[in-house]
Amino acid sequence: MKRFLLCLCLVSALIFPTFANGEKEKTTAPAIVDETELSQEDLIAAAQKEGKLVVYGTHSYIEKAAAAFQEKYGIQVSWTQLGETDLIQKISAECSSNAGGADLVYAQDGSRIKGEWINQNYIYNWKSKRLGALTGNEDMSMSVFEYSCKAFIWNNELESDGKYLSNIWQITDPQYKGLFSMKDPYAEGVNFNFFTMLTSDENATKMAKAYKDYYGKDIALTTPNAGYEWIKAAYKNGMILGTSDTKISEEIGAKGQSVTRIGLFAVQRFATAKVKNLALAMNTGMDPYVGFYYPIYSIILKQSTHKNAAKLFVEFMLSEDGWQFWKNNVGDYSANKNLPYAGDISFDQWSKVAVLENMDFVYQNRVKVEDFIVGIN
Repeated sequence: MKRFLLCLCLVSALIFPTFANGEKEKTTAPAIVDETELSQEDLIAAAQKEGKLVVYGTHSYIEKAAAAFQEKYGIQVSWTQLGETDLIQKISAECSSNAGGADLVYAQDGSRIKGEWINQNYIYNWKSKRLGALTGNEDMSMSVFEYSCKAFIWNNELESDGKYLSNIWQITDPQYKGLFSMKDPYAEGVNFNFFTMLTSDENATKMAKAYKDYYGKDIALTTPNAGYEWIKAAYKNGMILGTSDTKISEEIGAKGQSVTRIGLFAVQRFATAKVKNLALAMNTGMDPYVGFYYPIYSIILKQSTHKNAAKLFVEFMLSEDGWQFWKNNVGDYSANKNLPYAGDISFDQWSKVAVLENMDFVYQNRVKVEDFIVGIN
């Protein structure tokens, strides 16, 4: 099974650790950080002089934002949508061959970004005080555009109690065998990152406590910790792996089913539930976590020939004009906390009930989790 090289060391690190497969990572020169910051007026003028921008990404909404940016500033935007794996590979190929291509990329699997782009010195390092005032971080090299959330969601046509799904171990209970679905982690790396995060000491401790709360007894481990134990139990309890969060949400939420099905998928699917006549619900009090959330990064590449246009686009995406295409998506939160969000749960509330990726931990442990899953029988 395919192995991904992962690295979560800091951008400016000089010496990197050994990969989990024993291969040593190359040493890179210190990153040069561009701290030159134009006024917004001067940035617009410089970007318009460049006249063009090439953007790759995995989310279709970015195409709408690109069209709005082009209309507002008169800068031609070439947009390409790719799946995460194809995106990672295409950028790596373009940058390694110095063949040109993307100026700006929107991607979400931070572990692969770090391992396959940053370690190869493909990332343009820059700072912005103006954007830092909005996001709380002046370092824009791995700028977060938004946080996207996934949750455990059930069909509430038969189970209308808002606390029906109350504990993460419920999914692994024999009475729910074959009723839980999620997107195959090999098709979307953030799902693998979630599995990996469950095995951290902190999260595994919470998982063990949740087990005791659900079953009334201490967990008997057959694996390194309760996080691994849950992953094993979920697979062995007939977890169904799908290819699309949208399809999974439609299968889970379809009305007229004789059993109550559960899924782990993007919370933004609630945005279209009414139009699609789906019966969906989630419990934000689920023990110990309702789901997970992860950053989607805006990354300017060192090879970019339109860096000012790329900077302006990053700034545009953190503005009301750029965010308008996401603001009605439940479960999506701009890195600019001044911008609106849909639904009743604030970002601060969400951060207390869901798992966030720790990129260093994922780098160090994701291959172990991949190997572990291969060995489940």
